[in-house]
Amino acid sequence: MQMNGHLSEYDEKAITDVFLHEKNAGILGGYCEDGFPLYYANDKMAKMLGYPDTASLAEGIGGMVANTIHPDDMPQVQKDLTDSYYEGQTYETTYRMLRKDGSWFWTVDKGKVIRTDDGRLAIVSICNDMTDFVRRQKELEQQNFLSESMFKNLPGGYHRCSCEKGFPFLYVSDRFLNILGWTEEDIRTRFDNKYMNLVHPDDRQLILKYCNTVIQEKGTDNYADQIYRLLGKDGYHWVSDTTILIAAGGRTFFQGIISDITKYMEDKEKGERALEAALSSANLKNEVISAVSTLFLQIYAVDLTAERYDRVNTYGVKYGMVERGGHISEMADIGINRLASPEYHDVMAEFLDFDTLADRLADKNSVYTEMKGFNGKWYSVNFIVQSRDENGKVTRVLYVVSDINDRKTKELEYEEKLVNTLQEVKRADIAKSDFLRRMSHDIRTPINGIRGMLEIANHFPENMEKQAECRRKIGEASGYLLSLVNNVLDMNKLESGKVILKNKRFDIIDMLKKSNSVAEINASEHCIAFNVDESKLNIIHRNVIGSPVHLQQILLNMTNNAVKYNRENGSITVYSTEEPIDSDTSMYTFVCSDTGIGMNEDFIKHAFEPFSQEERSENSSFGSGLGLSIVKELVERMGGKIDLQSKVNEGTYFSVSVPLKIDRDVSGEKSDSTVRPTVDMHRKMALLVEDNELNMEIAEFLLEGEGMIVVKASNGKEAVEKFAASEVGGFDIIFMDVMMPVMNGLDAARKIRSMTRADAQAIPVIAMTANAFQDDVQRSFEVGMNAHITKPLDINKIREAITDVMTKK
Repeated sequence: MQMNGHLSEYDEKAITDVFLHEKNAGILGGYCEDGFPLYYANDKMAKMLGYPDTASLAEGIGGMVANTIHPDDMPQVQKDLTDSYYEGQTYETTYRMLRKDGSWFWTVDKGKVIRTDDGRLAIVSICNDMTDFVRRQKELEQQNFLSESMFKNLPGGYHRCSCEKGFPFLYVSDRFLNILGWTEEDIRTRFDNKYMNLVHPDDRQLILKYCNTVIQEKGTDNYADQIYRLLGKDGYHWVSDTTILIAAGGRTFFQGIISDITKYMEDKEKGERALEAALSSANLKNEVISAVSTLFLQIYAVDLTAERYDRVNTYGVKYGMVERGGHISEMADIGINRLASPEYHDVMAEFLDFDTLADRLADKNSVYTEMKGFNGKWYSVNFIVQSRDENGKVTRVLYVVSDINDRKTKELEYEEKLVNTLQEVKRADIAKSDFLRRMSHDIRTPINGIRGMLEIANHFPENMEKQAECRRKIGEASGYLLSLVNNVLDMNKLESGKVILKNKRFDIIDMLKKSNSVAEINASEHCIAFNVDESKLNIIHRNVIGSPVHLQQILLNMTNNAVKYNRENGSITVYSTEEPIDSDTSMYTFVCSDTGIGMNEDFIKHAFEPFSQEERSENSSFGSGLGLSIVKELVERMGGKIDLQSKVNEGTYFSVSVPLKIDRDVSGEKSDSTVRPTVDMHRKMALLVEDNELNMEIAEFLLEGEGMIVVKASNGKEAVEKFAASEVGGFDIIFMDVMMPVMNGLDAARKIRSMTRADAQAIPVIAMTANAFQDDVQRSFEVGMNAHITKPLDINKIREAITDVMTKK
């Protein structure tokens, strides 16, 4: 063992070479053997450990340097020294040293391996008492643990360095290491734990100048980011560095964030735009921390072990500085009693129960709930895991509060709309189910009547009176079926927007007379009195412009309902009035009242809804529930309004008001009341195309009844062939079914129109189909047909269609 002043000339030179400028520091040496047998110690070292001289030191530690090292720190010391030693090896390690009085102090041990005069390897190191520094460092880390946690998650690489020569690392983030591909061990061993050793040699003067600028500005942030190259495992990386000077705990150091901009620097073809983007990204780094803080209304850093919290200032203080808080019970009181509304006190009390928080976060990294504040706004509150101990138990968390009022309000509004929509859908489903049930009943009833009348007619073949009665009742039943189907089709057209209102001239008095005449006949057949109240009748202008067909449909629906829902020996009263709106328009009101069964108040609210019908025994056999819906739709499309008043067992009052333009030019265009010219159909040649034998027989009977000569074809192909084989002008008109096998009516009409013979373009073609939708009518016109009549065929429809096409021919 060599004491101070007793070294061989060789050993003294070896130690002097290592510590040329550190003669006043504590120097301690040990052989590179188990326990590090004491090789050298100076008086400074002896006094640092509490011994009067080096001899006492050697005796006190039993001649072993290892006895001065805290047992808990020995594994790290051995790791820093590595298991293999070689001459010239340098190292740096930190551990606690034992004083003579039994106390411990922190030291930073910097040393080098030398070869002694006797040929053995020994470690000679300089030791400084770092207790105060370590204490201040831990206080600094305690104050800034939240910021460091944020730095670890930033997209750039965070690092903290001493201002000493070479800028030794004090802290380096995982992201920093990932950018360059190094490990902490690499930084310590390959680069001597110094930042400057990573910098490209050509850029080191630049970095020195940059750091001097940072020091001169004293953290004012009045300088630009610096771009330079750092050595990575895969080569040099271009980085953009934002560094500031921090003074904390009585010590000054650098902290910064680097961003890897290698790609931007290498993509020269992108020019200034790429470079500016990189610089812009880098220049924003010093705002990231404060921006993170402002994302939340409140941020608390909670230490569950110490049961303390700190509050992060979220009002724009740069770098999100932490304000000292208090006991976690105070934070719970703030969340429950000062922020939450009374109805959410229990929710927040359960959420802010710190006794159960660690268990709730055992298998997850966050927990979350929502609550309404005392001010009526909605907030979200979150606990986010900050750190766990070696057993995985949560020790630190972040508690953050966010304003979610806009999102939550929209969410609640959407949920309310969804509930209302579901209720409407349910009501519609119920209405449709009721509609299908009534339709099934309404369809079966007339079908049962038709089949029954056929049975009766077959039973009395010779009884002409009975035969006539059966035919009449079959006609009524089939007419009801047709009316039922027409109502469904009308409602479909209205809902799909395919009903087009007309603007035609017509005489409203003539129309009322026709409607009243039909209603009076209908009422008399059911033993109901029909009255026109002349005392209230007030029509000033009888010539108007509007949609007479749809208006008549409205009036007939009103009077039909008055008959249908009346009672035997009841009565119906109608009248009409006119109220001028301006010089060109008047409001026409049509009133129909009856003494029928009436409606209850609850049903009146839904009377105009599709498929709705009041459930009462006296009207269970009536209608589909579509009539009033059709009336309401038509009236509203005309710009009018409808009024309904009713009392059970007393009757119903309907009032429809629609605006109509006054026709001042009565002598101009003829109104719809003008009698059309008739067409002589006697001996006219008709080509009848129909695949259904029964429909063919009915159509043939009706046409021959008008004196026409009928030539039949069972499909479109046969019709084309017969037309092509006939003489030019051989046929006067074609009646064409649309849906047929072999060739449909549309294709047949198209082929006929494409023929080059003289009459191919001129001959009238009338479509016959059971489809009554506007799309079907439009398709028939597109292929060249002139008119469209729906089945079941009616001689009046046929005459009207023939007159239309023959007079336009």
